[in-house]
Amino acid sequence: MNVKLMTELANKAREYADAQPYGCGRENEYIWKLAELIVEECADIAAINQHQHYSVGTYVMNHFGVKS
Repeated sequence: MNVKLMTELANKAREYADAQPYGCGRENEYIWKLAELIVEECADIAAINQHQHYSVGTYVMNHFGVKS
């Protein structure tokens, strides 16, 4: 797993959640924001890689450092 990337995304999500009003379910806000950031990262990768030789799925897995 690409720890640096995941830490960066997690920190952004935590910053977003912490900025939400108290009592609005910050942990849920964190989870939803983290998921949103991961999907955005995947979409960016897919757009960049659309004309490359590797499949987008393989490229995304490599980007996140996930081994199949």
